Amino acid sequence: MTRTDDDGAFWAQHGPLGLANYRRQLGRSEQLGDPVPAGEKLRVILLQSGATGRNDNRALGDAAASSMTITCSYRSDNAANDARPLQVRGLVQWGTDGHQASAYFDWLNGTTLHIASSFVRVIAEVVDNLTAAEVTPTHSAEAICTVGAFLGYFASSQLSPTLTEQVRLEEDGTEIVEIPQFARELTVYGPQVDNAQWLLGPTLGLAFGAVDPAGLASSQRYVRPGPATHVALQADLPGVRTLVWGLAL
Repeated sequence: MTRTDDDGAFWAQHGPLGLANYRRQLGRSEQLGDPVPAGEKLRVILLQSGATGRNDNRALGDAAASSMTITCSYRSDNAANDARPLQVRGLVQWGTDGHQASAYFDWLNGTTLHIASSFVRVIAEVVDNLTAAEVTPTHSAEAICTVGAFLGYFASSQLSPTLTEQVRLEEDGTEIVEIPQFARELTVYGPQVDNAQWLLGPTLGLAFGAVDPAGLASSQRYVRPGPATHVALQADLPGVRTLVWGLAL
């Protein structure tokens, strides 16, 4: 096919990053938090793009994209005396006419998702977390943050996004944790975990292998074996363990 000047003008106007897409769902930011100006806004849809309804006012250039890259940003707007910034978790929903998927992930500066689909929606929400002294997860009622996301097209090099969870283990206690959607590896932080087993289901009777036969090491990455659906953690000492899952996104 021979390129013409008309082709160049068309793509300059209607391509994925063309002029016609200016302020058409390619990027957005919002404040989250309890106090004004966020005003108890703890969840927001930041991006929604792709093959939706015929009459939707969507960006024309989206139709030319075979895949989409979403980049996230986070800025704490706390006062100087507020020592606990908000923790934000993202939810990405994507798919085609025949199948859809969704996954949670940590909302951090520079988190990049590479999505191959005809539709994508990205949501950011505040999540409660635990300090070592707390029993119930909570968040600062005085904190505000600004979250943003913007949409690009085609692939990008990236580190795997993560999803962070917390588990409180009692003395000589055991917790069974469901492996999140699209999780491929696990890193555990906190006090020593004495035993960890991969499970084929939500009970200890379905254990099939130790996460690390030599003893679970903090900050070590452990690859999820194919059939595992849960992981069981057992510890002699009580305390909060932080689980960081590497995601295949």
